[in-house]
Amino acid sequence: MIRSARGLAAASLTALCLLGGASSVGAADAKKADGAVPKYVTDALAAPGRPMQEMMDFDAARKLAGLIAFAGIKPGDQVADLVPGDGNASMIFSKLVGAKGHVYPIVTLSGTRNARQRRDLDTKLKAHDPIDDVLWIEDVHEFRDNLTVIWENIGQYGGQFEVPVQLDAVWTQDAYHEFHYKDADTKDMVASNKAIFLSLKPGGTYTVIDYAAAPGAGFTQAEALKRSEKDAVKAEIVAAGFVFDGESDMLSVPSDDMKSAAVKDKASQFVLRFKKPMTAPNGARPAKDIRTAWYGNTSVDDTPDKKYRISIFLHADGSYQEYQNRSDRLFASGWHYIGADGKLCILHESPAYQRGYSFCTAKLINEIKPGVNFYKGYVWPPDNSIEPEYP
Repeated sequence: MIRSARGLAAASLTALCLLGGASSVGAADAKKADGAVPKYVTDALAAPGRPMQEMMDFDAARKLAGLIAFAGIKPGDQVADLVPGDGNASMIFSKLVGAKGHVYPIVTLSGTRNARQRRDLDTKLKAHDPIDDVLWIEDVHEFRDNLTVIWENIGQYGGQFEVPVQLDAVWTQDAYHEFHYKDADTKDMVASNKAIFLSLKPGGTYTVIDYAAAPGAGFTQAEALKRSEKDAVKAEIVAAGFVFDGESDMLSVPSDDMKSAAVKDKASQFVLRFKKPMTAPNGARPAKDIRTAWYGNTSVDDTPDKKYRISIFLHADGSYQEYQNRSDRLFASGWHYIGADGKLCILHESPAYQRGYSFCTAKLINEIKPGVNFYKGYVWPPDNSIEPEYP
């Protein structure tokens, strides 16, 4: 069975119909910083599928039941788990949102132009890539129908956050400081947060949990101590259009002097929740799904050196294939969808080294005609060269 085929294909084909605001189910629970935990949260934490004893130990240490209740994530929600780490929260969300919801663990790609170069560099350095910590979850029976991993550079094009549907909630834990590392591609987090803002439904929430830096530190201790200052995070996110909607001190550690590197589950953490105003636009996808003009057509792309010719086929079921040089040589396949900003995106299923990698066009889909070069104007970070991705 192709990974997440039913889940992503359905999302790709129905995204334009999801025009309502965030669901109001459980809204009262979402407002409680440290109140009662809804049963659907405790049920999700107890559900089978995760490496249970290890994960349950983590659940208690991280106070995940209270955190998820505070975030207001509910059955039926569309949720993005930004920088999912070991995937524990993503698996819990998968059980919580159920068959009517979907979870998108978003693994950030940084430091190379594309997934192929990231893999090549990791091989050379004998380094481990975070994408491999979550891809396996898609193959587990309990999660595969409502969980899709996306591997993308959220700093690209001056900030992007491409998912197939409008989201009810975005969650990120223990990772916000990483966006301010010296070599990170997220040079402008206000812009990236604006992309997150665009991806949410009106009324959608953005929950940020990170290790606390001392007041006034800003992001100066992000790399050295793995910490970020609460007020600096607030300022960046509010500047993107969000409204601050509450905070919790459930992970506060008064004895932490914030002068040493953060130790997981021991250092003091802040918990912040932001909301997209109900009056804000619900994404920028075109009102009419104009991909229908592509079905049955072929986009033929030449590399700058004319060495390769790529034929790209989009299909009505949400799938796509690329063929190289001649029609019987399959180069890549996967799924296509329109991002919240109106760009055409390709989510790779194969080859294996690109699995989960999301490539989006530089132009909006309504600015591209079938049969023209997808890649024209595509800017690859970090050196801003223009180069299509080929083996």
